[in-house]
Amino acid sequence: MSLRSEANVLLEVREERLQYRRGYRLWDAQPLSTAVEMGDKPGSGLKVVGPSCPIVASINSTVEITCRFQIDGQKVNLDLLSVKWFFGEKILLAKNNLDKEVASNQTATMYLQTAKDGIFTLFLHNVTIADQGGYTCDVFYGKDNVKAKIDLRIEASPAIKISNISLKWNMLNQVYCWVTGFYPEEMNMTWFKNGIPLLTAHVDKKRNADGTYSIISSVNVTPNANDEYVIIECQVEHSSLHSDYIKAYIVGRLGLMKTFFITSLVFSLICALLMVVTISVFIYRRIAKPQVLDENLIEQGLGNLSTKKASVTDLTRCPKMGDIIIPRLVNGTEATLQCKISGYFPDKLEVMWLKVEPLMNKQVFVSPGEKYKIPVMEVTREEDQTYTCTANLIVSVSVAEDEYTEYICQVEHPSLDRPLEKRTGKLCVTGSPTVKVTYETVHSKTWLRTDVKGVFPPTCTAVTWSRDKGKTIVHYPESVISNQWTMNKDGTFKLISKCQDKSRRKKAQKYFHVSVKVKPQDPPVKTSILLDKEEFHFMEILKGE
Repeated sequence: MSLRSEANVLLEVREERLQYRRGYRLWDAQPLSTAVEMGDKPGSGLKVVGPSCPIVASINSTVEITCRFQIDGQKVNLDLLSVKWFFGEKILLAKNNLDKEVASNQTATMYLQTAKDGIFTLFLHNVTIADQGGYTCDVFYGKDNVKAKIDLRIEASPAIKISNISLKWNMLNQVYCWVTGFYPEEMNMTWFKNGIPLLTAHVDKKRNADGTYSIISSVNVTPNANDEYVIIECQVEHSSLHSDYIKAYIVGRLGLMKTFFITSLVFSLICALLMVVTISVFIYRRIAKPQVLDENLIEQGLGNLSTKKASVTDLTRCPKMGDIIIPRLVNGTEATLQCKISGYFPDKLEVMWLKVEPLMNKQVFVSPGEKYKIPVMEVTREEDQTYTCTANLIVSVSVAEDEYTEYICQVEHPSLDRPLEKRTGKLCVTGSPTVKVTYETVHSKTWLRTDVKGVFPPTCTAVTWSRDKGKTIVHYPESVISNQWTMNKDGTFKLISKCQDKSRRKKAQKYFHVSVKVKPQDPPVKTSILLDKEEFHFMEILKGE
């Protein structure tokens, strides 16, 4: 197996440390004799068991499928043990002997290191809708053969967007809502106007090339002069969502309008002039010049926006949230997540940070401590008298805790019916690797050795060994190179690469070279080793192409 493939497997095996969080691991606590989907051949000691409920995975993710076996009253003899994995009637992977730790192909990897503990694990890479269905773990022990069936369900979370239009009063407005990329097909969409459900005028559903679904829905809305404001919401409920629903909305504000009926021809000219003045002032305040806000007006309940006293709702301004700025996350360093919040009034804003851990569907509040720091926000008052601030969350980054974790910045304000929030999405953490070159002698054989520590993710790491031969450089084949991956306690990986030189050592001097490329975008780290009279001398480590 190539170094890159083996690294992929080890990266996925890291998820095994989080298995106690998975719902389908509940079958671990069940006796083999009572677990669901269990195979037990009468008269033999072989028993095989799979999870008691279907495994649910997100599209394009790596999925772990595990089955366990037991041989009553016997110690497992690996020479008698073999396994086959089926998807429906199709064989995915088969292993007749367990002399290696992994077996893989383009779509799946089987982890065999835990076979001695009674566990077979299959990893499916970049799963699609087509990978949904029944899988079979077919275990052979000598002449005995027992199977366990496991169901896999694929989910894809929807993305939602609503048309950004300016609502026109006393006119028919058609508002569109796009919901894309969801699976399974069952989905509930509801339109609301100011919290009241509306009837959907049109729904158009289609299936995408990757098997997911998309919907375009529209609704017709006619705001009238009695509407002080209009909020049109498109709300979606789907089984793949972490929360009960997601939504998108647009807001239209009109303010109070009062229509005066002219009851006397004597005052018609005066009323017309008053209307012209009122409209001019309204346009000047609303468009030409930003409206100045004052907390004293809210406290006293005073102020005049048109022809009546202003309420607290009239004088408040809703906050606007920018996307969360995410720096490069490096294991063992601090990183600051930033979210800008602007345009709100009054200065009564509450900001909370939450997180969603890998494989968990619930949100957890973030509290200051060794892991997190939440600095005091600096609030700025703008020319239009609204407020702006930046919410910061300082995170001590670690692979074990922050890889695939999602952070949420949530805002509450008197102008809002419910909190606003922005999400980082699932985060990716990188390591800060170090390279050390040594040599060691084992059983009278001398090996050149490179230790690459703090690697994450390990999939990009590549090590090549070479030596000088005349004026050319000869690369060593994989047959004389040994690569071994181990996992560190902080979630990063360590790679030990060894190379044995089997050529004759009659030359007085001989040069070896090792090149370590940790990340595709970075130059490799190169080291030269001089063998001079059976002594090794390590040259300076250089970076270059």
